[in-house]
Amino acid sequence: MISADLNNEATLPIDLEAIKQKSLLDKEENKAFHQFLKAKYGGHIDNDIINIAQSVSSKVNCLHCGNCCKSLQPSVLAEEQEPIAKALSIPTEAFCDKYLEPYEDAFFEGSMLMKAEPCGLLDTNLKCKVYSVRPRDCSSFPHLHKRDFVARYANLIEYYGVCPIVYHSIVALKNLTGFPQETH
Repeated sequence: MISADLNNEATLPIDLEAIKQKSLLDKEENKAFHQFLKAKYGGHIDNDIINIAQSVSSKVNCLHCGNCCKSLQPSVLAEEQEPIAKALSIPTEAFCDKYLEPYEDAFFEGSMLMKAEPCGLLDTNLKCKVYSVRPRDCSSFPHLHKRDFVARYANLIEYYGVCPIVYHSIVALKNLTGFPQETH
């Protein structure tokens, strides 16, 4: 099993293939966990998941993983487009044409999605070319520090098989809450 004891590990494993496979096996369990959280905790689990995520984040080096940059399409807010274009030394319109596509379900007016997976802003060493001005969707990923965890769970669980921080945080939350887990 790829789960780890948060208190006894200096770093946590970044075995992306194992996490992806485990996420497929845990699909129904994760749905049941959402129902368990809603019934037992309502909206009163935020501090626990925030603390867990902070602990997990300190034990996973995102720069050694980068799976989010390789497999997700972040949204780019309208006000983020010009600073990113400037960092790339290209006109904003050229940045939008080359890297972005319309985002029909956008919560914010003018938001667009990165076109490609992996992200077109990764250099040949898989480092972000615009790290200092990267989109908020990237800088706040995996969004576990935000309130209303139970309400956002259905969206967050989509990252369970992508992000080691999400994976290890959800497993730790299951352990903390006493949720009965299946062993695969």
